[in-house]
Amino acid sequence: MNLQYRVDLLIRLGEYMLSNDQEWETAKSRASYANGWFSPEFVEQASKNVAQSFLSTEALSAFIKKYDLQDINPFPKSVGIVMAGNIP
Repeated sequence: MNLQYRVDLLIRLGEYMLSNDQEWETAKSRASYANGWFSPEFVEQASKNVAQSFLSTEALSAFIKKYDLQDINPFPKSVGIVMAGNIP
């Protein structure tokens, strides 16, 4: 998967997060329902801020300019992440 394809996927994710897609709206309400710390207003604000600040074309372009990513390893690696489940 080349770099431009990855950037395009992240941009599409940001657009989806800003959309009024029914599945996305349902996921945000379920988050509020399942965890009282995730009030609907804050979930909405957080998702908009992430989409606009990190997943926009301008933000991603500025981010990747800082790195020389021309020589990407052709042998990708799988990485596992273990996270605590009790931290909101």
